[in-house]
Amino acid sequence: MSDALQVGHSARTAKAAAAEAFDPVFAGWNRVAYGFGILCWLTALGYFWIWWCQSAHIISWAAFVLITLVLAWITLVPAYFILIFLDARTVNPAARLPEGRVAMVVTKAPSEPLPSSAPRCRRCLTRSASISMSGWPTRTLRRKPGAGVRRTAC
Repeated sequence: MSDALQVGHSARTAKAAAAEAFDPVFAGWNRVAYGFGILCWLTALGYFWIWWCQSAHIISWAAFVLITLVLAWITLVPAYFILIFLDARTVNPAARLPEGRVAMVVTKAPSEPLPSSAPRCRRCLTRSASISMSGWPTRTLRRKPGAGVRRTAC
């Protein structure tokens, strides 16, 4: 099999694995209730904007435009979060780990001193013996801490 076919095959496999690995947060009646909440929010938003655009609220055009822009920002920013959460997904606990290597990036080392965090790292490494891990816990436990580690741990 050529490299191009293998890349295409693994890309389709990765997409299929990703679809199986996540479940929708809102499914069934929860999705109906969320949709009803969105409908109520849109109704209230429409009612507010119809009320706001009445001529009685226009004192001066400059003030009306400025306040309208602020109100538009305040009332429409929640739409982003509402629509993002509509398609929210959570990890399926029954999903298998993907084949091959998986990279996990940790941007912060433990705040505890190394002697107190080393047992936790060892437990983490022994918990899943079937998964080969290389990274901060294994590198840290394999070597003696340098001066920089001692300085930040103290």
